Amino acid sequence: MLTSIHLENFKCFELLNLHPRRITVLIGPNGAGKSSVLQALMFLRQSLGQEEPQWQGPFVNLVGFSQALYSGATERELAIAIEGTRALDGTRLGFTYRATFSEEGLTTNIGEINWGGRPLYVELRRNKWQDERRVEFKDRGMVFIVNGSPVIGQPHGRVGRQVSGSRSTEEQESVLQKQRRLLETVPEEIQSWRFGPPVRGFLQHGYELAPNALDQIRPADSYDSLASGIASSLGYEDDARDRVAALTERITGVPIEQGLAKGGLVTFSANGQMKRRVPITNEGFGTNQLTWLLYQLVKTPAGGLAAIEEPETHLHPKAIAKLGDVFVKVATQEHKQLLLATHSDHLLLSLLNNVAERKLSADDLAIYYFQLEDGKATARRQEVTPDGLVKGGLPGFFDAALEAQRRHLDAVTKHQPLEAVAQQP
Repeated sequence: MLTSIHLENFKCFELLNLHPRRITVLIGPNGAGKSSVLQALMFLRQSLGQEEPQWQGPFVNLVGFSQALYSGATERELAIAIEGTRALDGTRLGFTYRATFSEEGLTTNIGEINWGGRPLYVELRRNKWQDERRVEFKDRGMVFIVNGSPVIGQPHGRVGRQVSGSRSTEEQESVLQKQRRLLETVPEEIQSWRFGPPVRGFLQHGYELAPNALDQIRPADSYDSLASGIASSLGYEDDARDRVAALTERITGVPIEQGLAKGGLVTFSANGQMKRRVPITNEGFGTNQLTWLLYQLVKTPAGGLAAIEEPETHLHPKAIAKLGDVFVKVATQEHKQLLLATHSDHLLLSLLNNVAERKLSADDLAIYYFQLEDGKATARRQEVTPDGLVKGGLPGFFDAALEAQRRHLDAVTKHQPLEAVAQQP
């Protein structure tokens, strides 16, 4: 579970510090940097295991270093850092990871893992002449040597075979196995992330059957290829399909069904209010687009992160409220972490209602308000009370609704007295 996201000189951020909780909601006007937070994580995900940053990849296209660098940066470097905790052998360990990039590529790659007070610290600093790497890890009097070139998300490179201070071959192998598990902490965390792109949904009645199920939705793939992969995956994976169908029925009242048509095409249908099956493309697009979002949610492993842009897309306010209930249930009962970028006050109210109803702890909900001034984005955390209230209100959310109602009332009462308006049926 992530406990910190830190960005320096990344896109519209000179400096950003977020402290995610079980559910973290990013709100604010368009262009204020909400999507950039998700893009930073997607960038790490697609660069994982690579020696050089993947500015253009399957999850996000940042074009290149210059386009990803904050325009007001005083130094030609940007950094992304994360902190969090993961389970290992029945206990929780803490980890930190930081990567710094310049026009030359990866310049600093630092990781630290702490398990029961025994820290592992690895660092790479790259310059024009050589790579300098420092490794510290001591356990039961033994020091480990790590070999290989560090890569993004994994600063230590390969696990070495050299151990000094061991008393026996069995003890040495036991400690090396422990080291391997520890060194996989950060890569496993990054691999657990799933992303829900804002553009989603089936556009055709049927798609060719893909050779295997998808592991991830990769937004950079062609739309037809992605749709075919998701349709096929839901066909291959009975449990995932059944769970998605149950959730769509809970949210919009419409369960989905999968089948095969002539020519080996994978098809999806919806059993809606007409009490008969219709192609999902003929059903309301709210249920249609939910299939992609919920597939990612279902596929997120326990302890992993589902980062979703605009989950409220094409949904009626009543369905949005039910989606919020689903998010709370999945996050709390399936131990998944959610990062949501939204413009929906209905979704936010649903989450706050869950806090007030004691279904979600106030400590498990973080709300950040983003704004952009003079080309610099900032984020401010809003305090949530145990009763599901937000201290000071939510800027740009409920006040916008009140302003719209005030404008409407002013327009109506301009032509007739307020008493007459109140008496109208």
